[in-house]
Amino acid sequence: MTIAEESVTALPAELLVHTTRHAVYRCYSDRGELLYVGTSGRFGKRLAAHAEKAWFLEVRGITLEWYPDELEAGLAERRAIHVEHPRYNVVHKTAAPVLRPRRRAKMPPEVRASELLTQEPEMSGAELARRLGVSPAHGRRLRSRVLGQRTEERS
Repeated sequence: MTIAEESVTALPAELLVHTTRHAVYRCYSDRGELLYVGTSGRFGKRLAAHAEKAWFLEVRGITLEWYPDELEAGLAERRAIHVEHPRYNVVHKTAAPVLRPRRRAKMPPEVRASELLTQEPEMSGAELARRLGVSPAHGRRLRSRVLGQRTEERS
């Protein structure tokens, strides 16, 4: 019998089945240090998965808080991880969610070239290429295309 099987068989039967309630559980060491905070609707199965990890050998106590649904339990888990700083949690460990800036839609090179050449009409094709991140040949073609359109618009 593995550690996981021993752990699961030692639990009351009501913790081994899926319930409509969800638990936030905290695992503590013998010194009372918070090792891990988690949430599950199937606490017994989740605990068995943890039993395979090296840190689980340090666990000497577990507490449970029950919540009516997964969303509330998840929010309570996240809050506990941020406030209580358990040693082995990896998920939600940052102080605040990481917000990545939205990427701006990329303008076509012709539009960007037109804007640049409006600001600096004497810009060379090579400089235009450098600023747009294209090849020098492409920069020269864009420059002549954009400037050619402007001379056609004037006539």
